[in-house]
Formats: sequence, C-alpha cells, structure tokens
Amino acid sequence: MDSVFRVPPRLEGERLDKALAEMMPGSSRRMIRSAIGRGGVYHNGKRCLKVSRPVMAGDRIELCGETGGTFPETASGALSIIMSEEGMVAVDKPPMVPSTPTRSSTMSAQREVAERFGIKLASVHPVNRLDLPVSGVLLFALGREAAARAEEAKRRFLLEKDYLAWVRGVPGGIEGVIEQKLSSEKGTAFVDDGGKESVTRYRKVRTSGMFTLLEVRPVTGRMHQIRVHLRAAGFPIVGDRKYGDPPYITGRPLLHCLRISFPSLEPGRRITAEAGTPQDFESFELSAKDGTT
Repeated sequence: MDSVFRVPPRLEGERLDKALAEMMPGSSRRMIRSAIGRGGVYHNGKRCLKVSRPVMAGDRIELCGETGGTFPETASGALSIIMSEEGMVAVDKPPMVPSTPTRSSTMSAQREVAERFGIKLASVHPVNRLDLPVSGVLLFALGREAAARAEEAKRRFLLEKDYLAWVRGVPGGIEGVIEQKLSSEKGTAFVDDGGKESVTRYRKVRTSGMFTLLEVRPVTGRMHQIRVHLRAAGFPIVGDRKYGDPPYITGRPLLHCLRISFPSLEPGRRITAEAGTPQDFESFELSAKDGTT
C-alpha cells in the first residue's frame, strides 16, 4: 500500500529525509533514509535516491510498497548469486521478482544485490533487464567503472545473451534469423518498417508434440524483442499473455535467460554466468510429451 504526502509550507527548503520524518511521526530518520536508499520514495513522480534533496511546499512525496508508516526490512538471500567477478555480479532471477524497484514494491533483484554487498542502490547498475515474469541471468555492474565497461561491451556487441523459450509450433530447419524493425509505445513493442533495426537468432533444441524449445540470441536489445519477433515469425512463446495466443497453458511466458557472456579484463578471456533450467520448463515438457497441455 502506497503513502502519499504533500509538503506543507512550514517544511519548504528542508531535506527530503527530514521532511518525511516530520510528516510521519513515529518513523525514525534512519528508517526513512533506508527507504530512500532502497528506491522506495518518489519526489514529484520521480524516484529519488538522495536523502538531502530539498523539497518545496506542495511537492508530492510518495512511498511505494510500504505500509503502516514504517519500513520493514526484507530478508537477504532470496536470490542466488551465480557469479561475482571483476565488479560484475549475476543472479538467477525467479519469475515475478522485479529487476529493479517498482511503484508497487521496493523488493527487487537490484535491491537484494545492494544489501548483499552492503552498498547503495544507486551503485548497483543493471546491465540487462528481464521482464517481471521472465526468469534467468540478471547482470549488475557494481560502481561506475564496471558500469562503463559494461556499456562499452554492449555498444560493441560484445555482451552476449542466450535465452531458452518454449514456443507453439515447429520452425523449419535447425536455425534461423529474424530481422524485423521494431518500435514501442506505452510499454508495448510492435513490428514497424519505420522502427529500429532488430535482429534475433535462434536454433531448435528439441520438439515435444506441437511445441519447440528454442535457444534464442537477441543480437540487438530492443524492448520485448524476443517475444515480438517470435510472435511475428509465427511461433509465439507459450504462456505469453501480452504477445502470445490463447489458450495460455502456463502461468507465465516460458522465457528464460540461460547465460550471459562478456569480455574479461584479462585479454582473450570471457566471463560467463549461466542459470539452470527452471522447474516449470521441465514440467511443461513432460505435459507436452504426454499430451496433457
């Protein structure tokens, strides 16, 4: 449940943390600073991570995902860290865990990494993002230097991501390439001749009845690229309620980031983080084999 406040004239010019403490009797400055650092406070509609940000009379301050005027701590260890090397950290994100804090919850993979390493949320930079229902490898750079290296690798197409996806239908041939320009609007992506160049490669891993398990590599990194490209090619992802087709056999899109690979600081070496196949992928394959899907 969110809490929303309007800054009264008497608090104009005060620091954000002090103003919140004044507007929320019974909440300590330490707890409020913790909430700000976790990304749970919005100042005039924008997430604010700076406790000393001055506020003005009439400003809207929103606390998201918190209840009762206090800021409960969350238990660390909810995510499995699968790689930590050269300032880069990879976790195995389960479905329905946000990559970064959202308006409905400050709980996120980004926050978990910050707490596990004892650093500020703003020092944990997402290298890739996974949609809420998508599972698998989520990579973060700790600090500005590591973030700059990650951005350079992305710019030079040296950061490689491989996904697994169960799709409806059986593509012809062992592998293929989808090259269709994409645009996006209001959180939805779509094929558009006037959009940005987008390339997705895939290869068949195996089939089960009328379904196929694909290993997919997005060469470019457009929003919802894999989901839209596979749908456009005639092979929608199983369970994808946004871009797929009914019946929606599973509770989420069966899309999983299997591995991420990027250049090491050591010349000629690459670092790879890999997440195992999730249980719902295996359960779906068994049901597809015996025809119960």
